[in-house]
Parts: sequence; C-alpha cells; structure tokens
Amino acid sequence: IDRALVPMVNALKSEAALGGWEVINEPEGELKLGLHNSNPCFNTSSLAGSGAGWEGQLYTPQQLQKFVNWQADAIRRADPGAMVTVGSWNMKANTDQWSFHNLWKDTCLQQAGGKHSGILTFYQVHTYS
Repeated sequence: IDRALVPMVNALKSEAALGGWEVINEPEGELKLGLHNSNPCFNTSSLAGSGAGWEGQLYTPQQLQKFVNWQADAIRRADPGAMVTVGSWNMKANTDQWSFHNLWKDTCLQQAGGKHSGILTFYQVHTYS
C-alpha cells in the first residue's frame, strides 16, 4: 500500500481526467460462497448458485472487505477528495434487497478492515445480458 498505491495516488491526484479509483474489479468472482454467519456482512449463503465464485472461491467476504477497506483508506489519506469504488459483478452483491446483502456498504467494510475512512464513494454495478 505505502510503496505502490499511495505514491501512485499522490502522482495522479491532480490529473483532471481522473474520475475515481476502482479498488478491485468484480471481487465476487473469488468469493467463497455458502458461508453462514450471523453477521450479514460476512454471510454469503444467499449468493450460493448465483454465479459468484467463478474464479475458484478463494476468499471470505471479510478478507475481500478488509482489502477494499485498507485500499480505500490509503487512497483517502493521500487524496481526501478522491472518489473510490468497487466494480461489482452484479447487484446481488451490493444491495440489501431481495434477500441479498450489500457486501460493500460502509459498515461491512469498516467491520472487516477497521479503517473508518476506508469506504466507497459510489457503487458501480456491471450487468450482462
């Protein structure tokens, strides 16, 4: 973070063409599915059979959320006005509707990573037909 991301943010934060930072693209591809947890932030049972986890189900929600939280925090420390997002694969991973849970909302990221400013500025959803 301190040797690559922060220097890159510092070098580019004045660029007029920089609209925001996407911390990670479609992290749900590596999400472990079917995890039951009393904390909805860390429960992926509703995503079982949804199409998520297509890259091998390597990481728990907490691991991915901590990664996003720490990266977003580092970006904000270097550039407090920066816009930060995650390129989510589907609305199922970033909504609290239809029996799904928003894995990327502020409280989930803060609980997983512990950094108050490590939150997203806006949500980004990819759709495929």
